[in-house]
Amino acid sequence: MRVNREFSPQIAEKLQVIPEDVLSRFLDSQHFIQSEKVKEKRINLEGIWENAGFDKIDFESELYQARQEITSSVEARRFE
Repeated sequence: MRVNREFSPQIAEKLQVIPEDVLSRFLDSQHFIQSEKVKEKRINLEGIWENAGFDKIDFESELYQARQEITSSVEARRFE
């Protein structure tokens, strides 16, 4: 929303008499309002991984295999 140019001098005049602490709070509020308008639309991610095959993973087996690989890797190193 743009300010009508004929009101600009009146607004500038009014702003000059506002106490600094009040003006600071006003500017903070105005910044917050603008940032709320700019926020991106939230995307619903519910079900995004549905039917992606993750339900077919055998986690027990995968963890067992990963542990075996790590164990053999550690055992292969020589500690001095």
